[in-house]
Amino acid sequence: VVLKDRGNDIKLMSEGLNWEESFRNREYQKIVLAWFEAEGSWRTVKEWREEFLESFYKVLDMRKDSFYAVFDLLLKMDKTNYRIIETGTTRYLNRWMDSGQSTIMWDRFLNTGGRNGEVISIDLNGKSCQKARQITSDKVNVIEGDSVETLRNIAEAMEQRGETVDLIYLDSWDISKENWEGGQGADGAPAMHALKELKAIISRLSAGGIVLVDDNMIETHSSADDIRELFYEYEMAQAGRPWVYHESVGVRGKGRHVLEYMNEREDCRRVFYGWQIAWVCD
Repeated sequence: VVLKDRGNDIKLMSEGLNWEESFRNREYQKIVLAWFEAEGSWRTVKEWREEFLESFYKVLDMRKDSFYAVFDLLLKMDKTNYRIIETGTTRYLNRWMDSGQSTIMWDRFLNTGGRNGEVISIDLNGKSCQKARQITSDKVNVIEGDSVETLRNIAEAMEQRGETVDLIYLDSWDISKENWEGGQGADGAPAMHALKELKAIISRLSAGGIVLVDDNMIETHSSADDIRELFYEYEMAQAGRPWVYHESVGVRGKGRHVLEYMNEREDCRRVFYGWQIAWVCD
């Protein structure tokens, strides 16, 4: 499935509605969903695995198997009400390969199979937050602000109410070319930021809850394109088998310090090790 940027078309079609262009506006929602249906994506189904494989799996590139594993874990929780917290929000309709579009997928997950719940999506960029609100349902609470401070406040409020979170997804710091190619330690800022985020909220993780961190490159490489080429070579040779890093290699990127921290926790086990790294905690 290849999604083209049709944002301008949607804007033109919605101008006659004379009210806010928001997915929470039912008329605008119909327009957006009609566009997705025309593009061959987002078929309305009750079974999430089918929808994920039909609508998302093929366009997620290096993240497809890790996201599939995470959704499988969520389904095995067998809940009707989920809480998902992510740092870094979706701001496009068409950036599946390089961004993952997680906010849209969490939202769709909660809107299929009779599920309910809440997605809390935190981003520092006000324009990104505005765009995310326009393309998600009212099950998504988009918060503009510093992710670490916001997570601390959320954790405190959840503790007072006795609430927990089922999935923590860390993806807020846009890693620059310099972070990738600057040599040892150049990823220090995004890696430390992700660790601060995790420490701010992990106390509210539910039993069996999931931690997922994005953008992790094999430490001996310095280009995402190189990693993607390795991924494509593996796909051709081992079609159908998830591509994961060997246990002996380290990573650079957002998850470097998170990996070190999680390795020291006896209550968490790693369940996916690749461009995205995932753990389940008791």
